[in-house]
Amino acid sequence: MTTARKVVLIVATVMLVGGSALALGAFTLADFRFENLSNTTRDWVSSTQTLSTEAEAPHTAVVVRDASESVRFEPADGDAFEITYWTSSEKTVDVVDEGGVLEITGQGTSLTGLMIMKVDFQDRTTVVKVPRGYTGSITVETSGGNVDVANLDDLGTVSLTASSGSLSLMRTSAETVGLRTSSGSINATGVDAESFSAWTSSGSLSLDDVEGATVETSTSSGYQYLDEVRATTLDIRCSSGSIDAVGLDATEAVLEASSGRVAASFTGFATDYDIAASSTSGSVDAPAGTIGADKRIVVRTTSGSVDLSFDRGASAGAANRGDNTAPGGASRNGADIPAAPAAPAAPAAPATS
Repeated sequence: MTTARKVVLIVATVMLVGGSALALGAFTLADFRFENLSNTTRDWVSSTQTLSTEAEAPHTAVVVRDASESVRFEPADGDAFEITYWTSSEKTVDVVDEGGVLEITGQGTSLTGLMIMKVDFQDRTTVVKVPRGYTGSITVETSGGNVDVANLDDLGTVSLTASSGSLSLMRTSAETVGLRTSSGSINATGVDAESFSAWTSSGSLSLDDVEGATVETSTSSGYQYLDEVRATTLDIRCSSGSIDAVGLDATEAVLEASSGRVAASFTGFATDYDIAASSTSGSVDAPAGTIGADKRIVVRTTSGSVDLSFDRGASAGAANRGDNTAPGGASRNGADIPAAPAAPAAPAAPATS
């Protein structure tokens, strides 16, 4: 080893040991708690408000807007809304309750953003506890936080929007559900809505046990996974990414990926559906279906493969035979195969004298 390399190695070792010592010293001074390493303001204060009961002052809408923190909705123990939020010299929160509309607005003060790089480990999620008898709407708009709504039933409209954050809706029923984020993932589990739509520009999308008259999803750049989705009209579109789905049940279904594969499994037999599957540049593996059937499936991809299957096979006869062969000898990819030869006729019985 040359002298220059030895010098570099010694200097690197000294810097590594020195940096480790400084980091350990800082962590020790922080009482071994990550939140104490934060360089944000330390004057955060948590406040909780409990409103009048719904029997005394019913609500029809809840609107939450926050520029930076996350928002969570969950059931309340009693018949009144309960709100928990955080304020400091960097943030104010206004709570306005008028005319049956509850508005919660979090805004940054003039001190916000003075530090270019902030390290923060404290959870300052705004929590709204909802009475179980509430049947109004929920609207959430956040710029840089996540939104979670869980275990609420019989709501009107649920509209969740995030500029840069993830959205989660679980075990909730509503008339209309709209989920939209520019940069973040979307997860919906156990959702029942007359109309359901979800859109993300850059992020993954996952639906599990979702039911609605109309279900629409769209991703500009991201992966979509659907499991046990039931709808009269199902519209799944992806510009750049793949679509994987199992247990789909729909009267009218469109699955389209501009650049990515589509692999989907539907309930029932293939002969229950009128099937149109195509790929501009990719393989297609799909049964022929039945032209003019009451149910229709359209699967398209520009650059990617198509794999379409059914949990009960191609037809009732095929299921009984234990294969995926449709009546008339059509294979799963629609190619014709010879029909089985007819059994020879039984010999005639001898004439009696």
